[in-house]
Amino acid sequence: PGNVRELRNAIEHAWVLADAGRITKDHLPESVRRGRRPSAFPGGAIDTHLANVEKQTIQEALAAEGDNQTRAAKRLGMSRSALLHRMKKHGLR
Repeated sequence: PGNVRELRNAIEHAWVLADAGRITKDHLPESVRRGRRPSAFPGGAIDTHLANVEKQTIQEALAAEGDNQTRAAKRLGMSRSALLHRMKKHGLR
């Protein structure tokens, strides 16, 4: 988990601690050894959060375009059919 900067820091940390140029798991930071980092969205709640963000974004685009689906889809950078599909998914009409 994490990004490239975290990986680079972990490798540099391990290199400093390594003996004879050989890095083992014991040289890695605890967060890397565990292989997981605490999620900001425990229990898979990220899917729910993303769905809510998508629904809200669609509602805002529709409101900004006076409920014109074609213009709202363009505002969102998608086709009208894609917008209609997502509206149906979120129970929007």
